Amino acid sequence: MILKHTLNRPVVFLQYGTDEYTHLEATPGMLFCDTTPPHYRVQEFVDAGAIVLDHHKGAQDIVAKFGERGVFADEKEEPGVCGAVLAYREVWLKMRGPDSFVEHFAAVAGVRDTWQTKDPRWNESCAQSSWLFFFGEEACLESPIFGDETTWNFRVGIGDLLWSEHMRKIAKTVGGALRVSLSGLRIVIHQGVTHTSDAAEMLGEESKVDILAGFSYFADGATERDEWSDEFGDNLKMVVSTRTRTDFDVSKLAKFYGGGGHTKAAGFTVKIGMENMNPYMHILSLISNYLGSMGVQHGS
Repeated sequence: MILKHTLNRPVVFLQYGTDEYTHLEATPGMLFCDTTPPHYRVQEFVDAGAIVLDHHKGAQDIVAKFGERGVFADEKEEPGVCGAVLAYREVWLKMRGPDSFVEHFAAVAGVRDTWQTKDPRWNESCAQSSWLFFFGEEACLESPIFGDETTWNFRVGIGDLLWSEHMRKIAKTVGGALRVSLSGLRIVIHQGVTHTSDAAEMLGEESKVDILAGFSYFADGATERDEWSDEFGDNLKMVVSTRTRTDFDVSKLAKFYGGGGHTKAAGFTVKIGMENMNPYMHILSLISNYLGSMGVQHGS
């Protein structure tokens, strides 16, 4: 929203691991925010003059390759800095000057995105996140974005109601999750990737859950969610969103499978086939393979 309002250029949302992301063409004038180009093709985007703004731990070495055109916010040195804060600080502020309304919007987004649960703006950030997801990308990118006070106030007004309903769903998600021990780690697996952070919060630190993993599916090339076709059989992929309530670094697990994120919140995408259609067993297998690569003995 901040980038669209500032630059008035198309904004494209990309998911790591998709064909759209993997085969993205490196062209002049690209700006990556809250994400990075494919790590194995970084030089193409460096040569094209791309700008990269990111705050995910696993992306630091990639951002560094862009020199002055790369800005990285370390989660320990700058807690609360998210993609929205970077967009405001590095783009809006430099091109349009200070704006207390947009600055507040970005900061509140950062509270939720980087999980600053002790911040006094936590409830506001959860409500803001709820209405952003509810109205979706297209509606949120309509112009004017920040200038239409009536529309803005309407959306903010229903945020609290949406958040309350969301938490009721989280309680069901946590209640129906699979709980298992693997190599001494406590693992919880549930369906859905949008509930993972809140499910981790509901479990609490006392749960000592090392890995909480939520999953969902999509098919590269499918144009509709309910589209049924054998031609997508080889393109079925699973998105895995992970969290932790201990000192286990889920960003390393995600990076092992081509994803990334933060120490306590990360995600990745993997291709699946008929032989691994059981999502619970497949996720356990992925974790087991990662642990094996780290020299951890397998066991349950």
